[in-house]
Amino acid sequence: MSLTLGVGAGSDRRVRRSLEPKIVDQEAPLKLKDIAHRLEGLQGRIQKDAQTSGEIAAFEARLASIVARLGARPDLEDARFMIEEYRVAVFAQRLRTKGKVSAKRIESVLVPLEEEAGVR
Repeated sequence: MSLTLGVGAGSDRRVRRSLEPKIVDQEAPLKLKDIAHRLEGLQGRIQKDAQTSGEIAAFEARLASIVARLGARPDLEDARFMIEEYRVAVFAQRLRTKGKVSAKRIESVLVPLEEEAGVR
C-alpha cells in the first residue's frame, strides 16, 4: 500500500507507524487526528513546521542511539512517548497532551540517558 500525503516524509512515516499492528491501540486515533490537524494548519507555516520537525527528528535520533546501546526499557518507552506528546503539543495544541511536555523537559530526560549509554 502506498500512502503519500504530499507534505513530507515525516507525516507519511507517522501515518505508516500509526497503522503498524503494534502501534494501533488506544493512541492511534489521537495520532491520526494530530496528523490531520497539522496538515490543515500547515499553510503559511512550512518553514516553522520544518524547523520544529527537525527538532523532533533530532530527539528521535538521539533516543534511537540510546536504545541501540541500552536496549528496550520502560523508561526509554516513556521518553519515546514524551517525544510523541511534544509533537502533539507543538502541531495540534487543540488535542491536548496527557501531561506537561516541552523541548526542555525532553532534553532533561535524554541527557542522563545519553550519559548512561555513553553516547554523550
